[in-house]
Amino acid sequence: MEKKENTIDKLIEKIIEKKFESFKIEIAELISQTGLKSKKKILNFEQACNFLDCSPSYLYKKTSFSEVPHFKKGKKLFFDEDELEQWLLNDKIYSKSEFNNIADRHLNKLKSKIKL
Repeated sequence: MEKKENTIDKLIEKIIEKKFESFKIEIAELISQTGLKSKKKILNFEQACNFLDCSPSYLYKKTSFSEVPHFKKGKKLFFDEDELEQWLLNDKIYSKSEFNNIADRHLNKLKSKIKL
């Protein structure tokens, strides 16, 4: 009887372990799908070049003119992944319709100020 209970306990334990592993996989997938990050990611110079898909000389030039956000510790350069992504998005080229919408909104603001 004791052997049977022991076997049932082991079976239950294995089922729980499998379910736990399944939950871990599902949670990891949800995190990657929603873009949630558990921690800020700091990149070294090489990683930043890969992330930006640029040459080292290009990135050195951008850092030397302080055109890209970075940190310097001694002679080493480091980059915050989120800041690099934001930097990339800053130079958006608008479509004609987007540009016209922005211009219309700006003109409407100016018109409303003039009426006052």
